[in-house]
Amino acid sequence: MSELAKNLKRCHFKNLRKWFDESVPKNLTEMERKYLFKLLSKKLAYPYDYMNSLEKYNEEQLPLKENFYNLLNDEHVNDGEYHYLYSRNLEVF
Repeated sequence: MSELAKNLKRCHFKNLRKWFDESVPKNLTEMERKYLFKLLSKKLAYPYDYMNSLEKYNEEQLPLKENFYNLLNDEHVNDGEYHYLYSRNLEVF
């Protein structure tokens, strides 16, 4: 999924672009708009290997950064991706 998201060009997100242009506040700078669209059109980090029981889906906090380790790719989530999730206090957790 991550590789697929990386390979898609932003111009392929026609429906997302239409929604974005209609919904995002007009008072954002062009740089802010580009950054936000980039975030919306990419796959975010998810702790797939950590989420291995139903109890974990009841947790109300973002898991620790160490829990975002990806066994399939043998890599950790980078600081920027984790910080983005943490700073947004995503309602998923």
